[in-house]
Amino acid sequence: MKAKVFLNRASWVILFFLLIPAGAVQASKDAVPGDKVYPVKLILEEALLLMMKPSNSATSDIEMKFTKRRLLEVEQVADTPFAIKSLKSLNKQVIDTTESIEKVKNLDKQAELVDEYIQTLQETQTSLEQQQAAGVNPVNSYTHTTNQIVNNYYYEAPSEDSGANTAVQVEIQKQLKQTQTEIAVEIERLKQVALENERIKQQQQAEAAALEAEKQRQAAEKLKQKQQEAAQQAVDKAQKEELEQQQNVLEVQQKAIEHRQNQENKDEDND
Repeated sequence: MKAKVFLNRASWVILFFLLIPAGAVQASKDAVPGDKVYPVKLILEEALLLMMKPSNSATSDIEMKFTKRRLLEVEQVADTPFAIKSLKSLNKQVIDTTESIEKVKNLDKQAELVDEYIQTLQETQTSLEQQQAAGVNPVNSYTHTTNQIVNNYYYEAPSEDSGANTAVQVEIQKQLKQTQTEIAVEIERLKQVALENERIKQQQQAEAAALEAEKQRQAAEKLKQKQQEAAQQAVDKAQKEELEQQQNVLEVQQKAIEHRQNQENKDEDND
């Protein structure tokens, strides 16, 4: 059943790639929010996740890479009106990745993913804190080379309206704080996953140790039983041999008595 589902997913993904122009796929590779081909980039990511869906660990690896992508996008559009949308996307991806890691069944792989993802989120927090401290002004930063290249086709620089600019800046700072809060929540959530992972490992180790101890006890019990049986067999054999020896002695004595009586009878007849 799983193989059939996987083949169905693979068929849809292959069809999807055939329908999208190769140029759009290539152009979307480095797209950021605001670029015309950015939706193509997101669709390609969804297609990749669809392919990886049968494997929770593979899905988690991909989701983690997407988290790093979202952070890079946040950094690239930090001084544009697309910063808010980019931060919200990062916020959602952070949660999606944690949920994906929670589904990983292999405890060793899950522990590895948790450690790596906590480090990634901590680095993300540091980057966001730096952006918050910088307090980038989206009105006065349109000359930023990178953002001008990727976004200058899709919006016009707003007029220097200090009121509008302040409102945008406040909204960006608000979203920054929300994303930072969510990341802190996810880090704690991952730590709980790590604790539960360790608890299950210890429980499994304890159960394995108990099982091994029970196997050893049963083996020792069987050995003891065999030794007791061997000892009993030795006692029975010795008793049997002793009994046979006693019977042999009795037979010899009986024959001797009979021989003596026969001899006495002969002597009486001769007299």
